[in-house]
Amino acid sequence: MEMAMTLKSIMSGAKPTTAKKRSTMSVNTLDREVLTSLRLIMEEDFAALLNAWWQDAGEKMAQLHEAVRNDDHDAVRRTAHSLKGSGSNLGLLALNAVCQEIESTATSMNLASEATGHMLVNLQQSINASAQALQEETGVILIGANFSG
Repeated sequence: MEMAMTLKSIMSGAKPTTAKKRSTMSVNTLDREVLTSLRLIMEEDFAALLNAWWQDAGEKMAQLHEAVRNDDHDAVRRTAHSLKGSGSNLGLLALNAVCQEIESTATSMNLASEATGHMLVNLQQSINASAQALQEETGVILIGANFSG
């Protein structure tokens, strides 16, 4: 039950109340303090949490592509915000920066432009880099992840 509540909280973008304050250092891929706190809080459910994020990130990318096809600026902004929230709760600093940029420009961007296509590629690369960093840092294997090239 605790895992379900924590997963729901993290996927909704709510910040964990026991996580330590994030580092103000330059943007790296991961905030190790957040990961350490989550591992302590989640214990044996930590791997399931990371895999839930990985699955959700894939679903959010599909939603973003759909929103772009539908020229739905608000859906782009909301989806980027959701990805930013779940990434923040896992300490995914680089991903959060990309999501913040998308969120802040979503209402004014031309969704049919080549720049939007580049934005989606950049976001997918950031998700993949974050997932790979999570695997390397934590030793948790993300189901379906393949970063061999």
